[in-house]
Amino acid sequence: MISGGGAITGVVIVAAGRFTQLVGPLVALQLLPAAATLGVALELGEGEVAARSLSRLGIDIAMVLAAGAIYFTYKHLTVHGRRQVPR
Repeated sequence: MISGGGAITGVVIVAAGRFTQLVGPLVALQLLPAAATLGVALELGEGEVAARSLSRLGIDIAMVLAAGAIYFTYKHLTVHGRRQVPR
């Protein structure tokens, strides 16, 4: 749940145009623990821990992408009134 909350927070901040300088650190804080654990596990030769950390990192990345897709789709449908963006 904490990962999902971090992902949604980052996306909402970007979409709102508020404090965009905070988004990078928020996303980094979302992804950093799993990435750091993966690096340490690889250095120590702990294959099982590395595999679980890689799995967790994949889940965290997927949450950031999914939260972004859901939020921006919702915003497009509600705020922009289903207008097509000019190309």
